[in-house]
Amino acid sequence: MRKFTCPTCDTRLYFENFVCETCSSSLAFDPRTQGFERLDGEESVLACGNRNLNVCNWRKANAEDAFCQSCRLDRTIPRLNDEANVELWRRLEFAKRRVLYDLGRLGLTTPARGDGLELGLAFDFLAAADGNVVTGHDGGLITINLAEADDARREQIRTDLHEPYRTLVGHFRHECGHYLWQRFVVSGEELERFRAVFGDERRDYAQALRDHYARPPEWRTQFVSDYAASHPWEDWAECAAHYLHIVSTLDTFISSPLGAPERAKPVDDPYRESDFDAVLSQWFPLAESLNELNRSMGLHDPYPFVLTPATIEKLRLVQQILRRAAASDATMAHADAVG
Repeated sequence: MRKFTCPTCDTRLYFENFVCETCSSSLAFDPRTQGFERLDGEESVLACGNRNLNVCNWRKANAEDAFCQSCRLDRTIPRLNDEANVELWRRLEFAKRRVLYDLGRLGLTTPARGDGLELGLAFDFLAAADGNVVTGHDGGLITINLAEADDARREQIRTDLHEPYRTLVGHFRHECGHYLWQRFVVSGEELERFRAVFGDERRDYAQALRDHYARPPEWRTQFVSDYAASHPWEDWAECAAHYLHIVSTLDTFISSPLGAPERAKPVDDPYRESDFDAVLSQWFPLAESLNELNRSMGLHDPYPFVLTPATIEKLRLVQQILRRAAASDATMAHADAVG
């Protein structure tokens, strides 16, 4: 994901920001310009209708619209009288918007059902109370089980199924892969190209899944994942998801301080460095890059902290005290050695 900055103070922003943590400007992401805008004054009417729930930080296309381009794709949302469900829905929306951003960067539109296209996109976010909920895709309708947004539950499922990777962003990319197949591959000359590479999708899907789980094949030489080996549809969806993983994470790397190094003071040994500003000049771009790279893969921030001027001064004092203590220890050790 590209680097975003505050339109007021030029501070670095994350894709999920509602406000600038430096100047406190109220902000909204505009999917048309793929950048952030201020929501002060008259512009506040352009905030998405789900902003008040801290669910969405996108800008509406028009003041007359109720929701932004992303939220208007929602056909079913969880019951809002349950705060736990709202929090899980919030996580789903954050992941969904990252994948819609992926598709937008590729130059692909995401029309909602009813926009005039034969195959519009819609989302159902369902909880266990809604019945037997199965994550999947059907004719442009993507259903996501709300439980997938529960980190502990999702990790347990990942372990039970022996999966190396299972994230919300991964789910959205996979299911959007099915949508892209139906929209761009199902008819015309692309279908023959698809069959030549992925196989014949007319093979019975239910039977293919039964065969797969009964006798899982050796997949590593021909498929990107175990699940991709089950049926050509799943092979395509898994490959589409991995393509989005790659371009998103690579885009993040290229625009990050790691991919495009910014000016920093050299540090040979951070444990022995006396200039704390030099340490920070190396740490900030590294932490920023690690966080953004993880977010591109739908993972948690490895460093989910913000170092304010006050905390930096505290850290600076810690460094000074520990360096003085180390110097004292070294002096005592030397005295003992020569004594």
